[in-house]
Amino acid sequence: MDWQTYGHEQVKKILNLQLKSGVFPHAYLFVGPQGLGKKMLAMEMAGKVLDSIDPGKHPDFLFYDSKNGNLESIRDFLEKLSYKPFVGKYKLAVIDSAESLNMQSQNAILKTLEEPSPSTVIFIISARPLLPTVLSRCQLFNFNRFSQNQVNKFCSVKNIKTENIDLAEIFGCPGGLGVEVQKADSFAWGEWKAMPKAQRLFKILELAEKDNEALAESLYKFFKQEILSLKSYPENYKIVLSLGEAHNNLKKNLNKKLILQKLALSF
Repeated sequence: MDWQTYGHEQVKKILNLQLKSGVFPHAYLFVGPQGLGKKMLAMEMAGKVLDSIDPGKHPDFLFYDSKNGNLESIRDFLEKLSYKPFVGKYKLAVIDSAESLNMQSQNAILKTLEEPSPSTVIFIISARPLLPTVLSRCQLFNFNRFSQNQVNKFCSVKNIKTENIDLAEIFGCPGGLGVEVQKADSFAWGEWKAMPKAQRLFKILELAEKDNEALAESLYKFFKQEILSLKSYPENYKIVLSLGEAHNNLKKNLNKKLILQKLALSF
């Protein structure tokens, strides 16, 4: 069965067997560092169970972001899980960033897990383990960081051109991070990346004042930083592709403003 989420083949193998049998646990707990595709895989699984390309728009799908929640909101959310499905056999729910839940909120979830509805399947996504009582009532999947070979394969599959960057050197050192990369000191690219797209566009005039060589060098340092992030955050490949393209075009002395405008709108 095809999956868009990269890696985690052992988890997918079990999920495939469950999809084939049509029998699912009432709750999953996906635990591991942020950026490894836990939520993406949960959403994919929900879509397959619901037979929906976009489960977020399905009437039998619910999503809860624990980072923006409180005890009252999680209780309201859990109450909705007790309702029967509108369309199919199952109601699917994803509880994201569950590590943000306090003990009271986790105990509220526990009550639902202790008295599960036969028509509800819950995916709990967490960066770290939850209460043992919650864990014991879920099918647990641990998500691990990618190996060097997995990162190399990912870059190949996504056609990420790393030019002179030696991925083996970057990812092969003990401890995982490999070589230390200089920060892009001439411009705060990290802050620029975090801005809304409209705000990035306002910064283009400031960037365009730099000569092409200095701008390309600064951008290349940031490009290497983003390459490093792929080990923990593989979804950053879109940013890496955009930065690599922008750097190459700057080296060709193409129009700076157009290059930066495209970069600002690309992710």
